Amino acid sequence: MSPAPAGTVTRRLLALEAGGYRSIGRWARRRPDVPDGATAVGYSRISGPMIWLFIVGSAVEVVVLHVLLHRWPWVQWPVLVLGVWGLVFMVGLLAGVRTHPHLMTAESLRVRSGPVLDLPVPYDAIASVSTAERSLESSARIVGTDLPAGGGAGAWLGIAVSGGTNVQVRLARPLTVPHPALRGTGDLEVSEVGLWADEPRLLARMLRERAGLRG
Repeated sequence: MSPAPAGTVTRRLLALEAGGYRSIGRWARRRPDVPDGATAVGYSRISGPMIWLFIVGSAVEVVVLHVLLHRWPWVQWPVLVLGVWGLVFMVGLLAGVRTHPHLMTAESLRVRSGPVLDLPVPYDAIASVSTAERSLESSARIVGTDLPAGGGAGAWLGIAVSGGTNVQVRLARPLTVPHPALRGTGDLEVSEVGLWADEPRLLARMLRERAGLRG
């Protein structure tokens, strides 16, 4: 896929920041975005501690720089504002993954990544589910695409945590995914979806039951 235009990237970053602020509010009120009747499927067991390390490290850095720059207030205060903004942004990232788990609704699995990505996969479109691991090219990426494992039409779409997925959902019919969920432009025809779950075997078993699959 071609790179997204600069305006699209800016809108996504603003949406991510706004979603982070809303997520902090939900986290503070202990009200995750889980509708009535839906089953939450967590994916933050690995990423949560790593984000906490960044938050703690950033908090220490903000204090240290503020003290070291006390002789130059025209530098000290802008650096403080920037540091606090970055700290709140990372808290928003953590709140986002904690308050927006994957969801199993009556009709579909909703694969999510924080408040800005929500991909419904209907149960009646699922052909098979496995707990095989598959990685993106970079551990820093959240969304990646590739040709499906074993060939066939459509692409593999991975929605990862730390660059990895551990549940693979092969589809009986392709799904068309709109470009806002991806890094490029244009729609993408998907024949397999990879995601990360804290309990991959449990999720795979529940998906097979909902889809009416054996094994």
